[in-house]
Amino acid sequence: MVETFPPIETLVRVKWVDIVCHSGWAKLEEMTTVWEKPAQCETVGWLTVVQDSYITIASTRGLPDYTQYITIPTGVIESVESVPV
Repeated sequence: MVETFPPIETLVRVKWVDIVCHSGWAKLEEMTTVWEKPAQCETVGWLTVVQDSYITIASTRGLPDYTQYITIPTGVIESVESVPV
């Protein structure tokens, strides 16, 4: 888990793990394939919110507004790095 984050309004690359969900019947051996493991994700955007349990990043900035944002729980974040603008 990441302990500190860059300042708000920094362009960042966030590496995080997402839930994978499938519906339908499957044999036990089918449930142990690489397709059934949590998904490794990478998202780039403007850091807009930092809370103890989540961060929010927006993919588009049109000052003073932002759009197309995603909120990611801090518990699934593997790394956050600043991206040069």
